[in-house]
Amino acid sequence: MIHATAEVHETAVLGEGTVVWGGACVMAGVTTGVHCSIGRCSELSRAVRLGDHVRIGYGVFIPTRTRIGHRVFIGPGVVMCDDKRPIVNPPLGYTPNPPTIEDDVSIGAGAGILPGVRLGRGCLGG
Repeated sequence: MIHATAEVHETAVLGEGTVVWGGACVMAGVTTGVHCSIGRCSELSRAVRLGDHVRIGYGVFIPTRTRIGHRVFIGPGVVMCDDKRPIVNPPLGYTPNPPTIEDDVSIGAGAGILPGVRLGRGCLGG
């Protein structure tokens, strides 16, 4: 189900039973597994990949090319980053360095996940 106020790019592929709540933004190339929930007012940037049974809370930001495993819980207000030295005009050749979230991870409300960080299987973050 996609709420009427959600924005889902035409190239996004949502797995069976996935729900996108109101005001959420799912950008180009995003793929999800089955039975995921993308919270109200959350943003999934380009080419994000979610495993099965991922739950994303309200107001979460996930940067380009982030990989998230199966059975992951991301609490409300979580912000993930992909740039160690953000500036207005990044140099040519800039490569984002998103975090990697493995299977069975739980991230608490309001957590900030830094660029390149790997949250290993079963980790509790936040």
